[in-house]
Amino acid sequence: AMRPLFLFLGWYAMDDVAFSFSFHFLFSEIIKIILGMGREQLLGAFWFFITMLFVIGLFWFASWITYRIKSGREDIRASIIALIYLIGCVISTKVVIPRFGPALIGVIFYYLGFVFHKYNVEIKYSNISIFSTFFALIICSLFGSSALGKCTVTDPPFALCVGILGIYLVLSISKIFEYSNRKLTKLIELFGQNTVLIMAFHEIGFKILTSILFVSPINKTQVIDLSAIPVGNSSLVFVIPYFLF
Repeated sequence: AMRPLFLFLGWYAMDDVAFSFSFHFLFSEIIKIILGMGREQLLGAFWFFITMLFVIGLFWFASWITYRIKSGREDIRASIIALIYLIGCVISTKVVIPRFGPALIGVIFYYLGFVFHKYNVEIKYSNISIFSTFFALIICSLFGSSALGKCTVTDPPFALCVGILGIYLVLSISKIFEYSNRKLTKLIELFGQNTVLIMAFHEIGFKILTSILFVSPINKTQVIDLSAIPVGNSSLVFVIPYFLF
C-alpha cells in the first residue's frame, strides 16, 4: 500500500518496481503477501521473519504428529523433522517456494534449541573453548561456505557443523556479557524482545539516509544504490547518523 509513496519519494528505483491500480495487479500482490512471495525493496531484511514463520510452522506440524502418535517422544519428533527436511529438499528441486529453502535448515537448529531448553542442557564455557571455536570457524570458512539467506551451503553436514559452532560461540559470548555487565545484558534482552521493530527502523533509516545522499551535492551516482548499506567513500559522513537513527 505504501509503494506509490516510496516511488514518489525516490526510495524505490523506478525501473525495478511496478505499480498499477488494475484489479489483476492488486489481486496478484495480495496473493504474494499471503504466500510470502516477491520482495519489497524497503523490507529486504524481513526475509528472515518470513522464514521464521515457515520454521515455526514446520516444527508445530512435526510436534502435532508426534503427540498424535506417541505422546511427544523426542526420537519420534526428531525422525519426523528429519523426514520433513528430506521431503522438503526433494520438493525444492521441483517447485520454488520463496523463503522455504532456508526454513528447511532453520527448523533443524530450531529443534536443537527446543531440546536444549526442554532438558535444560548444561554447556560448559571457557576462554579456551571460545577461542578454539572461533578459530575452528575461520578454518571452516577456508573449506566451504554456508549462507542461510541465500540457501547455499557446501553440504548439509558442513552447514550443521558450522551452525553448531556458531551457536556455541554466540551463547558463550552472551554468557560473558551476562556475568560481566548487567546493563549490557538488559540491552541485549531489549534487542531480542524488539527484533522486528529494530529491523523496521533499520530499513527506514537506510532509505532516509540514501535519499539524503541522493539529493546531496556530494552525490556522484544517478540512481540510489538499494542493495548496500551506505558506507562507501562518498557516503561515509552518513554512517554515524544512520546507526544513531
